[in-house]
Amino acid sequence: MRSILIILGLIANISLSAQFQPAPVLEPGVNMEVKFDMDKGIFYYHTIKANQTLYSISKFFGIDVNEVKLMNDLNSNSVVSIGQKLMIPLDFHFIDVTDQGNGNNPVYYQVQKGDNLYRIAKVYFQQDVDALVARNSISEVSLSVGDLLIVGYYQNDNSFVVVPKIYATGDETSSIKDDVSSAKLQKNNIVDESTGEQKDVRISRRGIAIWNKEGKDKKNAFALHKTAKPNTIIELYNPVVKRRAYAKVIGALPADVYEDDVTIIISPQVAKNLGALDSRFTVEMKFVEK
Repeated sequence: MRSILIILGLIANISLSAQFQPAPVLEPGVNMEVKFDMDKGIFYYHTIKANQTLYSISKFFGIDVNEVKLMNDLNSNSVVSIGQKLMIPLDFHFIDVTDQGNGNNPVYYQVQKGDNLYRIAKVYFQQDVDALVARNSISEVSLSVGDLLIVGYYQNDNSFVVVPKIYATGDETSSIKDDVSSAKLQKNNIVDESTGEQKDVRISRRGIAIWNKEGKDKKNAFALHKTAKPNTIIELYNPVVKRRAYAKVIGALPADVYEDDVTIIISPQVAKNLGALDSRFTVEMKFVEK
């Protein structure tokens, strides 16, 4: 009798598992219309379907389920239901701006008041203006509010990976590339002499960055930092527009000149690569302490 009950229990579990398999979040080729906000970044409204969970939706979009909860003011006791709309924060790295479709989901953006081609291409979706124009067969430079533009294709298998670029021009590019590689080696070679074990000295923190919009240096990826030593390579990330760049520290932040919360001053080139619109904004920083 006990064996029969165990077998029946296993059959019931298998049946339930089959019944509650998560439904696909998006079928290949289905259009996605995304929005952009300076505080939220790129986001998409997803309507929950049968057999979809917060976890399956988050996994599809390659984000942590807690990000979805935070974006939608949900907590551990919140219940979601079929037909409910969720605001999904998107990582632009999964929007391929070089793809021509290939069965992936076209990503559309509706032009808003104050938008222009440069802002949409460079700031919102990190691509060349010419690529945006060609993809949408735009014959006129001007845009109208309400126009729908294809800004790329969402890689719904999450296989599309963008390798961070080293943002600089001229001879400085190769110099910073070499320094980044050197910094990685230094991190791996640092050893605690008392124990013989490697020490983790990679610094990660958030702070305020400022830059001079009237600055004339449009070529070099330089920075002044409050604590990092000269020649340190800092990885910078703008969480609003989800853009990443690198800068080389060339000196210390002057004392008693700027507000206490200012951590780093960056050159206009770095600010451009980070998609910064304001002269003061929040950045996440990572660097190896030498």
